[in-house]
Amino acid sequence: MIKYHNDQKQEDLTGLYRKVKMGSILNNVIFGVHIAACLGLILLILLHAGRGGGISGLFSGMAETFDGSGIVEKNLDRITIILGVVFAATTVTLFILL
Repeated sequence: MIKYHNDQKQEDLTGLYRKVKMGSILNNVIFGVHIAACLGLILLILLHAGRGGGISGLFSGMAETFDGSGIVEKNLDRITIILGVVFAATTVTLFILL
């Protein structure tokens, strides 16, 4: 059986509390980024043009390139892919941490 002096036991508990506190701060930050990525993906997917042109046609106007997709659509695609990668990374990170 390990016998602690009162000071030594208090230091061990304080070190444990610091580890748990830092872990929970990291989890909260990752959860925040994950939720922001989720909401951003929902918004951007809804803005994408479907068969009827989509909501994104409101912002792009009539400016289209030769291949039929506008500049706004290309940027929307790029941002959606980036948010998808962020979402996947935070999902894997949260799986590992939790």
